[in-house]
Amino acid sequence: MKKLVIALAAVAMLAPGFAGAETIYLRSGSRLSGMVVEDKAEGVKVAVTSDNGNTAILTIAREKIDRVEKVGTFDERLKVAQGVLDDDDGPDAEPRFRELVRENPRHGGARIGLAKSLVNLGRETEAFKTMEHYVALTTDKRDPRALLYYAELLLQRGDHRDARKWTKEAGAQDPGNAKLKEQVDAQMKRIERVRDGADIADQKAAALKAEVEKRVKERAAFDRATGTNLDASQAGKALAEWTNGAGAQVVESTVITLEAADRAEGNFARGVESAEYQKFVENVSVVVQVTEAAWTKLYDHQKRQQIYGWFYQLRARYPNAVPRITVQKTEKDKRGQPVVTELARGTWDGRKEEIVVDMWTAANVDPTRPRTRPR
Repeated sequence: MKKLVIALAAVAMLAPGFAGAETIYLRSGSRLSGMVVEDKAEGVKVAVTSDNGNTAILTIAREKIDRVEKVGTFDERLKVAQGVLDDDDGPDAEPRFRELVRENPRHGGARIGLAKSLVNLGRETEAFKTMEHYVALTTDKRDPRALLYYAELLLQRGDHRDARKWTKEAGAQDPGNAKLKEQVDAQMKRIERVRDGADIADQKAAALKAEVEKRVKERAAFDRATGTNLDASQAGKALAEWTNGAGAQVVESTVITLEAADRAEGNFARGVESAEYQKFVENVSVVVQVTEAAWTKLYDHQKRQQIYGWFYQLRARYPNAVPRITVQKTEKDKRGQPVVTELARGTWDGRKEEIVVDMWTAANVDPTRPRTRPR
């Protein structure tokens, strides 16, 4: 109690406004400002002042806290936010800039930072509206950098006329600024090139490069429990969804192993289109883990249909490979060790040019189906 009284006294000396106080950002997305009077592993105690001037102590569990930051000046926080944005961190930069814009909606630098962080997050429409709002709020003494960026967003939307208008307006904010004039002239030339279609090839090349980089990143991280690479993982999930989508709820998991030439595997890892890689897959091995009760409940012709369906779906995806399908169940023995039992297998007979299905479960023939095909 004595420590708490001392802490409250210290807080009172700092009031009002908690000079040197902290802002506590919570994982829920909310935040509060005050003076941290106790900081322990399990949480913090923070003194906050209500609207009527009363001071209260709040205890916040550590797991609820995202981060604690010193409250600096507007310019200091803008500089920090810009540094975060320069590191290409949209998720962390966006709330920082949003807070700055909330404090000063007419600040051009904060608006630009918020819009750019939104673009990094793929929220282009919201970024455009952010700059559009800035233009609507400010009628004089506009930040030329903000107007240039607004014109850039207009250009990206294909609005060449307004892009030219706001680029000229940016230059009019400081006519004697030589550096600004260079920027305005360069942007006006680019607007004309884009309008004339001169930049289309570059835009396509940049988009392709970005798409390839995205593929490389995605393919580096995949569910290794379902396949040997991202394409195999996606194929396994598609098979499971196709099977259980019919209401059978048979498949527990699917593991697909693909084999292709080293060159094809390397090209796939470097971002070649999936369809191109799929042409070079030579072997496809599929292990389908099923619920035994659901599998044995199926009539034998239904089991065959499932295997046929898996086979031809994979054959369509990998046209130069012959899929090999194994259906199995896994149980634990008395020692808790997994025991795998094969229930069925589907392989391709090249001589007969047909799928051969072997089953190792008790026969379950549909009594309503004819035993032989009618002539």
